[in-house]
Amino acid sequence: MTNTALPPTPATKPVSRLMRIVLVISLGLNLAIIGTIGGFAVSHALHDGPHGGARELGFGPFSAALSPADRKAMFDSFRSQNINFLAQRQAMRADFDTLLAALKANPYDSAAVEAVMARQKARTDERLALGQKLLMERIAAMSPADRAAFADRLQAAIAQHEHRGDAKPDASAPKN
Repeated sequence: MTNTALPPTPATKPVSRLMRIVLVISLGLNLAIIGTIGGFAVSHALHDGPHGGARELGFGPFSAALSPADRKAMFDSFRSQNINFLAQRQAMRADFDTLLAALKANPYDSAAVEAVMARQKARTDERLALGQKLLMERIAAMSPADRAAFADRLQAAIAQHEHRGDAKPDASAPKN
């Protein structure tokens, strides 16, 4: 029987000190990036909660004019109404999918388009009515000085909105 031994392997070189430093720095950077992403995700989830975030309120200059305490109180009032912002957003997205399919259908089904738009309008009207009710309650609870400060902030928010060009007429609108 013949002895078929493998050739001896060269001894592994010890990892140099520079290579260890590079590996430690690389590991540290990777952990920092993962920590940043994780921290953002957690803070975003805490901010939004199960019913969506404060950004979901979206009452334009009125939201901007509220003090931080009033904005929080408005959001808490909305939350106390058990509004599921995520479900509303998903329903809106499903409606848009249905709308797009109806717009591309041949033959065109105007009743399907009308039904989708009616659902979207009903959801929007319901939310707007609740928002107006809660805002009026919040304003009524303000002191005269707080109401005056709110009015000043509202005036500034409206001016800023107009300054940004958001109030420009639609260029594609037909001209008379």
